[in-house]
Amino acid sequence: MFIIYLLVYIFLLKNFQTIKAANLNKEQLLDVMFKLPSDFPPGFKYSYSNSGYSVLGFILEKIYGKSYDELLAEKITVPLNMTNTEIGKTIKPENNEAKSYRFFKDWRKADDANLSFFFGSADIVSTTRDLNLFFDAIFSGKLVSDKSLVQMKNLNQGLKYYVFDEYNGYGHTGSMTGFLSFSLYFPSQKLAISITENGIRYDIHDIAEYVIKHFLHKNYDYPDFSVVKLSDEELSKFTGEYESKNDKTKMLNIYLEKNKLYLQSPGEDLSSIYLEPKANNTFRYDIGRMDAVFDEKKGKMILINSRNVKYEYKRKTKI
Repeated sequence: MFIIYLLVYIFLLKNFQTIKAANLNKEQLLDVMFKLPSDFPPGFKYSYSNSGYSVLGFILEKIYGKSYDELLAEKITVPLNMTNTEIGKTIKPENNEAKSYRFFKDWRKADDANLSFFFGSADIVSTTRDLNLFFDAIFSGKLVSDKSLVQMKNLNQGLKYYVFDEYNGYGHTGSMTGFLSFSLYFPSQKLAISITENGIRYDIHDIAEYVIKHFLHKNYDYPDFSVVKLSDEELSKFTGEYESKNDKTKMLNIYLEKNKLYLQSPGEDLSSIYLEPKANNTFRYDIGRMDAVFDEKKGKMILINSRNVKYEYKRKTKI
């Protein structure tokens, strides 16, 4: 459910804020990981894990007797001419390096993260050109064997399977402190597509779908970014606390501020999201691909996600 996702996201975000600035050496990072409990017994199943990639990075350094940075250049970036890919460092705007931003109630500059905490898993910076070179190299046999590629595809190890209409592709997303990337490769078309953002305002999967259809000469409709203008009086009709129809403990607060309507999980400022008016009683949250439809007379709000699944909320109190 949307509200569960939102609360979990806020919990993870708040905990991330406390650790992302830590300047850890490799021994300290290993100690942090070893103190975490296992999700399941070894050999029981497989699950994507950032800490697992960090451990792989340590193993590579041990085997080759070289730093991860050196191995990245020797094995990947230099042979593939990926001239703008490296281990990330502190962002320097004076060098024309972009900061990242998040959109909640408004645009907020994201705090810098010390990428030493994400060794081997989320500490590499790149460009769309280099990402496309990387994915082309994977599928053309320049980086991994055919056997390894089959394992990566079939077991979801490093590659995820995506379907866009009749086209099948493989790829992965990456995100860190407001930066977001999405790379896809379509083997039958030998087509690599990569998208990067430094400010998340519209769902990147939707953006990818438009780009893919364009390159594959498919018809598509441009997204509708138009909004309607509603007065404070019209917007205030929808404000109040709403409780889930199926679970009275799940509450949402709809409030008005500076002629804008916001959805908030009670007690969490970071969870406030702006609802853009698309019609007199219909609002949209583009990042979460969600619509909020109000029935003011019945005191109801229905949240509709991208899969057209509907969640009904009843207004508890009127502000």
